[in-house]
Amino acid sequence: MLDLYAGSGGLGLEAVSRGAELALFVDAARSSIEVARENARALGFLDRCRFIRDDVFRFLNRCREAPVGRFDVVFAAPPYRIAQPDRMLAAVDLSEILEPSGVVCLEFARHTAGPQPDDRRFSLARRRVYGETVLEVWDHRPPGDAAAAGG
Repeated sequence: MLDLYAGSGGLGLEAVSRGAELALFVDAARSSIEVARENARALGFLDRCRFIRDDVFRFLNRCREAPVGRFDVVFAAPPYRIAQPDRMLAAVDLSEILEPSGVVCLEFARHTAGPQPDDRRFSLARRRVYGETVLEVWDHRPPGDAAAAGG
């Protein structure tokens, strides 16, 4: 699983605790990466975690040139003031980092416009609103998928 805007690493560490083979944590803040690494160490998960300090969009853009593998699950929970759900979904798709049948989980503020993909490569599987927080789960469809093409 890929944890973008990792912060303390809570989402990725929860996934590892539930059986994810590997979690890759990406965050631009050195302090966030250090905290996520320390939390992984404290929980005994350090061997199943990798850490990259980088801007999330720069990281995703670089993945096309220097692949880091593919992920079944991508979490993106940026600070609400910088959330760009539509751009995030498109960047994950272009990065080719998501397994063909993977999912993208987005968290953003209720008053932020959610993604509106028009290429049918993603379909909204679940949407929940908790106060000011929106959680959306998007299913990915590989190119050429008959369901994605409407057939």
